Parts: sequence; C-alpha cells; structure tokens
Amino acid sequence: HLNSQAPEKVAMEFTMEIQFPDNCKYPHEAPVLLLTTSCRDFPPVILLRLTKMLVEKARELALDGMSN
Repeated sequence: HLNSQAPEKVAMEFTMEIQFPDNCKYPHEAPVLLLTTSCRDFPPVILLRLTKMLVEKARELALDGMSN
C-alpha cells in the first residue's frame, strides 16, 4: 500500500562567503570564494564543481577588471 502522505521537503540552503584578503587588489584580482550548504545529502563533488565554476568566473572577471 502506498503512503498517501506527501514526502517531506528538505530545505537546501547554500552560503557563499566572499573574502577580500588585506593584500587583495580587487577588482583586478579575484577574492577568495567559499560555497557551503546545510544539506547533508548534497553531493560534495557537485559543491566543489560549483565552487570551481564560481572561482573561474571571478578570475575571468578580474582579468577584465570588472567587479560585476
């Protein structure tokens, strides 16, 4: 017999921390990025890939001197 109750939804919260070290030459140098999640079931490899993508984009923008 199937359970008639809807499955419980799990909140997926993500936090992106952006750090500007004292010697950072922002916007000509990318800041330090850290992406975390409170979801224990989220695959760590996907979190690392997302972080890598964000870091690469930040570096690309820094090469152009763009801050947005």
